[in-house]
Amino acid sequence: MEKDSVQKRAEAKLKFYREDLAKTQKISAKRIQALEDIIIFLKDKGSVYLVRIPGSGEIMNVENRYCSDFSQRIQMISKKHNIIFFDFSSKAKDYIYTDGNHMYKESGKVFTSQIADSILSNTKQLK
Repeated sequence: MEKDSVQKRAEAKLKFYREDLAKTQKISAKRIQALEDIIIFLKDKGSVYLVRIPGSGEIMNVENRYCSDFSQRIQMISKKHNIIFFDFSSKAKDYIYTDGNHMYKESGKVFTSQIADSILSNTKQLK
């Protein structure tokens, strides 16, 4: 991908997050309840993990201003349901993004491996 087109997409996405989403959206109690319902449904099927995926540093800054306690909220939900929460939001600089919140293919592969390693490590600790 060309650097200029990536930069344009990242700027447009950041503008959308800052000027639209962060100003007009709120954390929805219905969506939180739906997340909890999904957790309950999936726990009968196998292991459930919650993962916070990072975006670019700028996107994470907007997200943190929008809901500064988001990770804490998700952590509380994971404790309530006795599941693990992997929070990668502080690792934004470890990846390359196509538009600020979608990773390039190679970064996605690295990130996927890190999630798998985290799950494997957690599984070994439980034994």
